[in-house]
Amino acid sequence: MPTETWTVQRVLDWTVGYLERRGDERPRLSAEWLVCAATGLTRVEVYTNFDRPLSPEELAVMHDGVARRGRGEPLQYVTGEMPFRHIILRCEKGVLIPRPETEVLVDAALEGVDAALAAGVAYDDVRLRTADRTRAERESRAARVEELRAALTPNEDGLLDERAVDELRARFGSGIVPVQLPIGKEDTFQGVADLLTLHMKIVTHEDEELVADIPEFMQEAVEEARQQLIE
Repeated sequence: MPTETWTVQRVLDWTVGYLERRGDERPRLSAEWLVCAATGLTRVEVYTNFDRPLSPEELAVMHDGVARRGRGEPLQYVTGEMPFRHIILRCEKGVLIPRPETEVLVDAALEGVDAALAAGVAYDDVRLRTADRTRAERESRAARVEELRAALTPNEDGLLDERAVDELRARFGSGIVPVQLPIGKEDTFQGVADLLTLHMKIVTHEDEELVADIPEFMQEAVEEARQQLIE
């Protein structure tokens, strides 16, 4: 019995229809990305190689990718790539997907650097200003951060207070996801755990904000909250 041939065009058309039925908002774009990931072709080459048959290995990769995308998995996780400005970033589960707004932010920052250079502001100025902080000052600050970090202890309800988040979810729906978790509450408030940077910001009695690594006894709760943010 002859083996059925799946060409680039046939695979592309079938995938577009399938993803459309599965509710994909941009089924053709998703299908193009999946075909590119399976075959190694660029998006332009996909449309100039419609008659090219896929190998059994490529079909297996395509089948897996279509199934994952059909279940709603982000396209960037499926293909393992994310275009960002002039480069391709590796992207997999456990990392945040770069957003288009970030590209705009980078462009604005680079324009600012160009404007500073045009105005005669050299990089040496920044280096010299940074050097003004002596080693003793840095060591003193590091010691203070470690002292405050070591003083953190769980309260009776657990160190991370999620009551405010639960109240917001009850009012506005389960889609509410925090990017920071409060450490303590009311009189015991000590700062926040940042789910994006995976650092905590400790607030001192002098309203000074210090950044430190998250202690071991907090890491499980922070990781669980971070996974909810990613999903």
